[in-house]
Amino acid sequence: MRRRSMTAVLMVTLCVGSLTLTACTGSGRAEPSATSLPGAATTSAPTKSATPSPSPTQPALPAAASKPTVDGAEAFVRYVWALFDYSYEVQDTGAFQKISHPGCKFCQHTIDGVTGIWRDHAKSVGGQITVKTVLVPPADPTSGIVVTTIIDQEPSHVVAADGQISRNEPGDVNMRIDIAIGWVSNAWVLPGSQYIRPSKGASAGTGGTTP
Repeated sequence: MRRRSMTAVLMVTLCVGSLTLTACTGSGRAEPSATSLPGAATTSAPTKSATPSPSPTQPALPAAASKPTVDGAEAFVRYVWALFDYSYEVQDTGAFQKISHPGCKFCQHTIDGVTGIWRDHAKSVGGQITVKTVLVPPADPTSGIVVTTIIDQEPSHVVAADGQISRNEPGDVNMRIDIAIGWVSNAWVLPGSQYIRPSKGASAGTGGTTP
């Protein structure tokens, strides 16, 4: 599974509206439980070098993201991208699963990608996301909101268990990723996302807010 090639991973259908969100079932495959995936508390990680780098700190859910407001939606979407990076960096999808709605194809691709690297005793290097723009439309969060983000992504590669680079992924800039979110049971959830390929000559990243 590719590390973070957004154009490959995010060609999926967004499902929002009248937020039971159960209509967005994707392929129908059940979301794996946290215990079936690599996690610091439940599964041993692959053997690392004798002097590993300090472990990254898990992103905390911003206080603003606990509210069904425009600011809350923006804070949550930024948190989604931070967790995306973190999941690959530490090979732990536990936190990402907690915000993922069953049937979210983007979520499942991410979980599968992290899990595949972990099972191969490989390591993902690079691929960090920079969020440049977040545009939240005024809408009822209980009915679902499609938030537009413009992101840059660094190049990445996968280092196999034998130390050889097994795969390279180019970076990209000004990618538009539309992320569907909804407010369910007093929390934001992530039912899906979609890569929007810009037309030739179009400039991405107009409007919205910047970090």
